[in-house]
Amino acid sequence: MSSLPDQTKSLLAPQSSSDEEEKEELLELPKSKYISYFSHQFWVLNEYLRFRICYYNLIFCSVIVLFSNDHKLWLPLTYVFIVLDIFYGWVILILLTAPIRKKYVLGVDGQLELMLLVIDNKPGLDLEKWDSITLQINSHLFNTHRWMNTDFIFDGKQCLQLFEYLIKPNKFIQLYVDPALINLNLQIEEARRCHYESLEIN
Repeated sequence: MSSLPDQTKSLLAPQSSSDEEEKEELLELPKSKYISYFSHQFWVLNEYLRFRICYYNLIFCSVIVLFSNDHKLWLPLTYVFIVLDIFYGWVILILLTAPIRKKYVLGVDGQLELMLLVIDNKPGLDLEKWDSITLQINSHLFNTHRWMNTDFIFDGKQCLQLFEYLIKPNKFIQLYVDPALINLNLQIEEARRCHYESLEIN
């Protein structure tokens, strides 16, 4: 009896421990990887070039202030740049961490995936269930190339806050004729209903 081809053997062979560890890493919440929520937000923002330019410029100006000898020229200009940089940085920080930015990253498919998970799981305010949903959404964003890793949403609490933002009534989405958006709107309404029902039960 002929032996199985090598390619078939490799497919049938059990996965190595390293492969299993990689899967476990993909299923780990960011709140378990980062020191705090703020450190997580810093690394999320660090993926945006505008944010990196902002804090690199702030560091550069600070070095000039500390070590410059030409006080008449460099220091006044540098202080002005620092003030503008801090203001600009706060604007970027607010814009890039706002729920509407997360909605943009999710896209239609990500929002639909979140609604379907809520409909299936009915998590209510159970943060453990929301943690589980967060893992799946983060994996979805990574697998669909919407985000560069599985660390987009920090934990179940942040996912719940994002969901509550997404299910707010939106009159504009009802004006679209795109089938994908029509389907998304229907699932949002169903997810909203399931969420409110689960809150009443609890």
